[in-house]
Amino acid sequence: MRTRILFSVAVALASTLAGCARNPMVPGLVCVPSAQAPPYAAAGSWYCQEVAVTVREPGPEVAQHRTGAFADLIVGAMGRCPDRAGSYVPSVTVKNIGPVAAGAFNVEVDISVFDGGGTPVATTGAVGRIAGLAPGAEAPVPFDRLPGVTVQAGDRLTLSAIVDPQQVPGGAMNVFGEILELDETNNSAVQNCTVPSG
Repeated sequence: MRTRILFSVAVALASTLAGCARNPMVPGLVCVPSAQAPPYAAAGSWYCQEVAVTVREPGPEVAQHRTGAFADLIVGAMGRCPDRAGSYVPSVTVKNIGPVAAGAFNVEVDISVFDGGGTPVATTGAVGRIAGLAPGAEAPVPFDRLPGVTVQAGDRLTLSAIVDPQQVPGGAMNVFGEILELDETNNSAVQNCTVPSG
C-alpha cells in the first residue's frame, strides 16, 4: 500500500512538472513552488516562467600601467594644513614625472570639514586647469573659484586632489582622463588635518 502511494505521488509530481518542460535548474527558466507568496502563486505545484539570460564575455582589461613615451602626472604637494581657526583655502601642486610633456588637463580638489565629534560641517570643491606640463616640471593649480571654508579649533579636514580625473562636473566620462600616462593609478592624494586649539 505504501509503495502504491509513493508511486501515485511520483506520477502526480511528474505530471505537474511537465508544464515546465525543463529541469528547474536550467538557465533561462525559473520555477518556484506555487505555495510561495504572490506574485508566484499559480495552479499546480510549480509555477514556471521563461526569463531572458544574457551572458557577457569579460571585456578587455583596462591598462593601468604602460611602458614607453608617456607623461606621468602626480599630486606633488597638498600645501599646508590650517594652523588656526578662520578661513582656509588649500594649495595644490602637480608634477609630471614622466619622460614626455603632458598636454592640458584638469585637477579636481575637494575639502570636507568635520567637527570634533565627527559631524560634517562643510564641504566644497573646484576644478582647476593646467595648460600643460613639461617632463620633470611642477606647477601650482589655479583655483580661482574654490571658495575657502571656515574652520574652528578642533575641526578635522580631509583634502583630496585628483590630477587628470576621469570626469569633471559637466564633462564626459573618460577612463584615462585626458592624458594617457605611464601609471594611471598614482593620480590622487589625500591629506587629513586637524585645526589646532589656541
